Amino acid sequence: ITNDLLIYDNASLSDVSGIASISNVTGDFQLTNNAISNISALSGLTSIGGNCEIGEAGLTTIALPNLTTVGAGLYLYGPSLVSASLPLLTSTGSYGLKIQDANFGFSSSGSLIISDLPSFNSFNAPSINVNTITIDNTGLTDLSGLSSVTGGITSLYIRNNAQLVSLNGLNNITGLSYVLSLINNNSLNDISALSGIQSGSTMGNITIQNNDGLTNLNGL
Repeated sequence: ITNDLLIYDNASLSDVSGIASISNVTGDFQLTNNAISNISALSGLTSIGGNCEIGEAGLTTIALPNLTTVGAGLYLYGPSLVSASLPLLTSTGSYGLKIQDANFGFSSSGSLIISDLPSFNSFNAPSINVNTITIDNTGLTDLSGLSSVTGGITSLYIRNNAQLVSLNGLNNITGLSYVLSLINNNSLNDISALSGIQSGSTMGNITIQNNDGLTNLNGL
């Protein structure tokens, strides 16, 4: 598709199999506020030149198994989301990647944000370069879906995740230059995955607060 493909605000539209043959969109792609509960028809998508926005109240899973690049921002949302899989994604552009319950707009460049989805428990993360990670109010028990994030990042915010037991998945992060924030993760008892952060990293601000299950700081 040359330029944009925008499908939104169609109250009775429940089947998008008619676009199953589309693999590339050079502009923006939008699928929002319809009656969609299954996006398997999008499995052939490989690249989107602009923003990609998928938001449907009936979706529980978003899987884009062949998507490799998004030129601007990738925004996935829906109040019932429990999982997302983006196994081949290598890059997003100026607005990063956001997975949330509702549309709050795109994030800043290099950001990976998953928030306000307390039942969200499975994430297969892309191998993209990020500088800020925010995991806030999810149902994740660990961060194994982030194991493909490597190297140094700027900030790490892990907050309000009632089921989170460990930070496993962050083992490949080797630098953290600005903020480490671990707040209100009451089941968290293991932060040893942070041991990969090299001693030369400079963390400007560290906050560890209200993690009732945490008994030691092994990993810092």
